[in-house]
Amino acid sequence: TYPPGQDEPVLAKTIDKHIAATTKAFLKSITALPSLFVDALYIETENELEDGSSPIDAIFESFRAAKVPFIPTLGLDRVEDYVDSVKSAMQKDKRGCCLRLWESDLEGIAELGDQLKSLFKTLDVTPDDIDLLIDFGPKVPAKAALPYMIDALPWLIDWRTLTVASSSFPPDMTSVGQNKIEELEREEW
Repeated sequence: TYPPGQDEPVLAKTIDKHIAATTKAFLKSITALPSLFVDALYIETENELEDGSSPIDAIFESFRAAKVPFIPTLGLDRVEDYVDSVKSAMQKDKRGCCLRLWESDLEGIAELGDQLKSLFKTLDVTPDDIDLLIDFGPKVPAKAALPYMIDALPWLIDWRTLTVASSSFPPDMTSVGQNKIEELEREEW
């Protein structure tokens, strides 16, 4: 429940202030990098900023102004405005994009080719303009299955780069007691 007289939560800061503060802090630590992938998936559905621009475009513009060579990242599940922002950045900056595929995207491997063709058409690109990132999140893929998953990818040799990422860090820490130090079993080996 909310305090008396309050129907909805009151945000501590606006999306404008969040974008400005986060981008400023982020830029401090990345200015020496040769390039970086920028994925704004957690703010893709936020409202426009006070000036009418999208939060994603504002982030991209901040990186551009700081002369940080970023590569915009998108996924098959992104909203249309997000895809438009990535396409605009690709046209302005001429660095292509990164496509993040989740394990769930690979489960429909038979349809993946058609989904990718549609994305290529929307973005006006080919696979050699795209860094492909297969993100398994906290789940480590089975060693025996991984080569088959990769081999089944459409246009395997045409992508600009291919990265497979996963983590053995648990999705939550509920199995670890509070204020305790425990060793968790690593799943990747």
